[in-house]
Amino acid sequence: MPQRLVEITSEHSTLLPSIVKAKQGPPYTIIEREGNYYLSFVDTDDPMNTQKAKQDADILLANISAMLTLPPYRTPNALKRTNRIITIDDNGAKLGKVH
Repeated sequence: MPQRLVEITSEHSTLLPSIVKAKQGPPYTIIEREGNYYLSFVDTDDPMNTQKAKQDADILLANISAMLTLPPYRTPNALKRTNRIITIDDNGAKLGKVH
């Protein structure tokens, strides 16, 4: 199944690095790749349908952002999605163009 990497940013310089270092598990993770941070999740939909991937990412980010308002973070509106999406196939190859 294709893996989606949706680039995310934060105005809080230490937030994303601390999340990456924290213990994370499925169904999604936040990773660092080539100096950028990405919300990573498996997508069973059409790998070329990036609009659906953006919608899925927005839902996941809303849930993560809600959790980040709780201790120890207490950071409202902490994460934002960019329009950069990378789709990776089961062999680790990028599919289509990077959006």
